[in-house]
Amino acid sequence: PLMPIGLDGSFAIENLGLGDALVKHRDLMNRVSGRLAVMLKKWMESGGLSNEETMAAINALYEKFKQAYEERNDSLLISFLGDDWEAGDGTTLSDLQVNFARTFRTFDEIRYSLQNMKIEKHPVGGYLVSYDVTITSRIYSRNIKHEEKSSVSELVNINNGKARITRTLNGRFWYVE
Repeated sequence: PLMPIGLDGSFAIENLGLGDALVKHRDLMNRVSGRLAVMLKKWMESGGLSNEETMAAINALYEKFKQAYEERNDSLLISFLGDDWEAGDGTTLSDLQVNFARTFRTFDEIRYSLQNMKIEKHPVGGYLVSYDVTITSRIYSRNIKHEEKSSVSELVNINNGKARITRTLNGRFWYVE
């Protein structure tokens, strides 16, 4: 019988008995289903988004993060982080929220500037986002300007089309006492 041989749909004529043809057909279906499973996994990891939509979702996350930081909105900032977020230095969501609240009470103005953002597919799923950040803060009554610079690497996952930061791998956290 005429049997499909390749995953590209190519055919070849082989002189097979019915049993051999069924075995070849089963093997082909297993290869196809394996490939489909890999494609489906990749599609699901991206939240069902195209590569362009994924990049747009990640860029939008960081734009909203910047706005929330400059508005000194600690609750909104925390909403951009995964429920199990933690930093490479052991900082937890709770630690971060306390630090945000303290920082936002201390300073009258905060500017958050992202540069050199790079987004790459992470081998274990999600995306690795690396960037440089400059945070400039002011206390008007004392005429104080404080500036922090850091290089940051984070893991970002997308679920249901929404990007969230799941882990901060490196970057310096600015603690205000």
